[in-house]
Amino acid sequence: MMNPIQTTLRASAVRCLRSSLKGALLSLSILAAGIACSSTSTPADTPTPAPADTPTPAPTPAPIEPLRLGLLDLGAIDHIIHDNRSDGPTTRSVLLAIKHVNDAGGVLGAPVEARFSDTDDHRSAVEHANRLIDEEGVHVFVGPFYSDDVIELSDAVAVPRQALFVSPSAASIRIGSLEDDGFIFRTTMSNIAQAYALAELAEEEGYDNVAVIYLDNEWGSLIDKAFEDHFDGEVTSVPIEALKDSYRAEILAAKANDPEAAIFITRLVDLPTILDDIMEAGAFDGNYLLLAHYRTLSTLEANPELEGSKGVAIYGRHVTEAEGHWEADYAAEYGNTPHSPFMRESYDAAVALMLAAEYAGSTDGAAIRDALPIVANPPGIRFPASSDGIEGALEAIRNGQDIDLDGEATSLDWDANGDITVGGVEIWQFKDGAIENIRHFEVDVSE
Repeated sequence: MMNPIQTTLRASAVRCLRSSLKGALLSLSILAAGIACSSTSTPADTPTPAPADTPTPAPTPAPIEPLRLGLLDLGAIDHIIHDNRSDGPTTRSVLLAIKHVNDAGGVLGAPVEARFSDTDDHRSAVEHANRLIDEEGVHVFVGPFYSDDVIELSDAVAVPRQALFVSPSAASIRIGSLEDDGFIFRTTMSNIAQAYALAELAEEEGYDNVAVIYLDNEWGSLIDKAFEDHFDGEVTSVPIEALKDSYRAEILAAKANDPEAAIFITRLVDLPTILDDIMEAGAFDGNYLLLAHYRTLSTLEANPELEGSKGVAIYGRHVTEAEGHWEADYAAEYGNTPHSPFMRESYDAAVALMLAAEYAGSTDGAAIRDALPIVANPPGIRFPASSDGIEGALEAIRNGQDIDLDGEATSLDWDANGDITVGGVEIWQFKDGAIENIRHFEVDVSE
């Protein structure tokens, strides 16, 4: 006697056989059905359950590569001002920015890393930049310090390697016209701003007739021209060569029209010789106007004749409601806040790069380049460049919101050339053996 399972299987086989008589055209289907019907494991009348869906394993996320920030020759600033190349205020400012970002979760979920390269021979900036890219995986750069290096890096590294550089200090007027595919930015204003501020200061001091003694190179001649274009009074411009033993002939030429004051656009190393020759010639009555790089106590100590002189600086605090936050952050980390050129610009550069990488969702140089103006220019929610501001800005970016980063040194509103057109200018004075900050104001060089 057949058990029920066997009976079912047999009946199924009979049905399969009968159905084979329906025609040869169905033979392949019938054969397949017969094979299925001849199964000894599942009754024919019981539907064969569909195989269970095997879940596709989720792809393993690629490890997040940390954003690596190259600090290229920033130690040069600290070496000149503080004789401290490895741990000066400028470098500390960038490290402070990285700390603030990492405290807020880093970039793309990973802590940002710093890589350093400084050299006494700034002509090797290209070599150092390539090494940081090739050997240490640097994605973007804060630096370099010198304008000549920025210009050289533009053709040699920035464009061919799509490497993004944000200099906190290179102020050459020429940089604004480089064909750099947008890979060169700066957080300091162009020297046009210094020239405009000098002209305004000269007019405030009541001068109608001044002499400009300028270094006969591209840097000096461009600042001199911008000053002449902006000053309403009479200007006697006299070019000089560097490292001469005497500038008597140039001083006599400069005083020929009886100017009320002299404006120096020279190297620091040449200033003692220039001042000695001025004293001998009895020119300018001790009335001097100075650029930013003269603003150090060591300059005054080496040239006591400058006591009482006023100057301009295109570094300094940006006049915003956020003013003062950065100083408290720096003092909390390092114990004090020295006044040093381009500290704020360095902090701003690092913060902007890191926020742009978060916005771009990438460590790619071209992607960060495209995001820089978005995170720093209006429209968007305004955030100051400070620890609290960074935390809020990163949160907003992660929530899909646009931001407008407000720098400590300038507005960070970049134009199409990567230049700052509106920023803070400082008027200062050598007074009683110290440096007195007289006032800050905003200058607009967009026109």
